Amino acid sequence: MTDHVDTRLPAQPLPPAPASSTRWTVRRAGAVAGLSLLLMAGTGAFAYFVVLEGMITPGDAVSTTAEITGREGTFRLGVLAWLAIVVLDVLVAWALYRVFRPVSVAVAVLAAAFRLVYTAVLLVAVGQLLRALDVLGSGPGAASSPDQVSTQVMLELSAFQGIYDIGLLLFGIHLVLLGYLATRSSFVPTVVGALLVLAGAGYAFDTVAAVLGLDMPIRVSELTFLGELLLGLWLLLAGARLDRAEHTPLAVRRAR
Repeated sequence: MTDHVDTRLPAQPLPPAPASSTRWTVRRAGAVAGLSLLLMAGTGAFAYFVVLEGMITPGDAVSTTAEITGREGTFRLGVLAWLAIVVLDVLVAWALYRVFRPVSVAVAVLAAAFRLVYTAVLLVAVGQLLRALDVLGSGPGAASSPDQVSTQVMLELSAFQGIYDIGLLLFGIHLVLLGYLATRSSFVPTVVGALLVLAGAGYAFDTVAAVLGLDMPIRVSELTFLGELLLGLWLLLAGARLDRAEHTPLAVRRAR
């Protein structure tokens, strides 16, 4: 009787699991969100304060049209800045969902959804700015005078502001949900979460004031916006704390 010889090849080792560096960790998502938020702060300041508020004279269509015509390149850069904000908003919505998923998946999804819907509304609003440029480009025709062109341009700009104001309500709700997640988390300072809630309330108030036609000397959100800016800075600096959140099954504050 001969011995049986096993001619099978030895089992091959399984391929190594992907390294954690190849995954979108909480720390990496936090860095993406933080950098994007800071980029949006600078881009938004140019798009809103320099281009819109700096070039549009409320109630004066002729002056506004002349200003845009004389500085058309700057106005187009402002439109491009708004489009960049749309792209960054989508990126931030995903990144913040990844950051706050350890706190509450359901609320993180809801917060991301509100930001994405707001982004879609903002994109529609930016379309009104492009329509204003189209009207200016066509110039006075056989059936329109310079005054009619100026009036039409002003209508498109007013449409932008109206749609944008509606979107700010959605953005405000997003910030309130984000503030809730931040205050509930074990890794974001409570003051940042509180300021996010305050910022969200400011944006929501601006929408209500616009709908009711209230003549406000200043937009409340211009005073309460600090929360999102601080969140962006904190996310860039809080790498170690975000690493700990990655490995915590439920990264929420414990009651004391």
